[in-house]
Amino acid sequence: MIVRNHRKKAENPMTEAAAAALDSREGAISLPGDWFGAAVRGSRAYRSVAAALIICALLSAGLIALALTGVLVETQQVQTPALPIALDLSAGMEVDRVGSAEELLARLQAHRLWDIPPGNTVPPVLFANYPQDFDLLDLDVKKRAFLHALLPAALVAREEVARERSALLGILARFKNPDQLVFDKASGWYDRLSKPEIEFLEFLAAKYRSRIASDLLARVDTFPVSLIMAQAAMESSWGSSRFAEQCNNIFGMWTFGDQGLVPTDRKDGADHKVAVYDTILGSVRAYLLTLNRLPAYRDLRHLRRETHDPLRLAEGLNLYSQRGDGYVAELKQIIQFNQLERFDTFTIARKLPVVASADVRPPRP
Repeated sequence: MIVRNHRKKAENPMTEAAAAALDSREGAISLPGDWFGAAVRGSRAYRSVAAALIICALLSAGLIALALTGVLVETQQVQTPALPIALDLSAGMEVDRVGSAEELLARLQAHRLWDIPPGNTVPPVLFANYPQDFDLLDLDVKKRAFLHALLPAALVAREEVARERSALLGILARFKNPDQLVFDKASGWYDRLSKPEIEFLEFLAAKYRSRIASDLLARVDTFPVSLIMAQAAMESSWGSSRFAEQCNNIFGMWTFGDQGLVPTDRKDGADHKVAVYDTILGSVRAYLLTLNRLPAYRDLRHLRRETHDPLRLAEGLNLYSQRGDGYVAELKQIIQFNQLERFDTFTIARKLPVVASADVRPPRP
């Protein structure tokens, strides 16, 4: 193991401007690692039955493979109920939780994730965490380990959103000019959609906080892996920040409520905390959901309609930090200097279920 001088770990919390922008009356996001535990808080019996019924219905309709999870969304004033279902393409994947930097390097090599040919498929192995002594590694070694351990999680989280979008496109294609997602008898939705499909749309509308078809479609979309990696590197000091090591929080996400880690430099009167995730994948999922649904990133989503070029999309992230344009410039520099766009061609080596297309009809009774 190559070792360099230890330096003080950066906390890298979100700035006040970023937090205010993320809040924007819609709330900051916290997706705990124990999603199922969050899902059954409150009315346990109702959630269990509802989740089971919806999952069985969606699977029978052939829409997508689903796994029980919950999505907890918190604001300073109110906590909404956890959603009963969500796509979980990580089900069945091996998850490694490492105790040291040396172990992480060994596991990357064992899983063939240390040397990955360009454009190749990535083994379906997830790393739950970055080790506490990660900062002791030589910088070049640490950066490579950080990126290669993050890659499978980024690909899985991105594919989950891509499959939500594919299913949504397939449903909306049945309507000439879909508008409001209001599912009453007079709306016409029940004439063309099965109950599981309507429940799926209800799920997306709640998750992404929009009932306007065009706006929902603009929100349910992906971002390049290179952009995900660059922001994770910036916000977590390449995996060695306190929040990355103690919370698996690699994007500086804040939360409000009982859960979370209190920043050491939090100002008097502030009540935000740093969100805690059980795995790196949980942090990536929360990050993507943040960009896809909060008002602060409306311009970013509009830009994404025109391009998926990570350097251009980076220009829509000026509200992520108080540094504004300076933050964007550094983000672009990280993408270019580290040649992160090479990761945009990778796929996860896993046979995943086929999402319903526009010509898939509801199952016969």
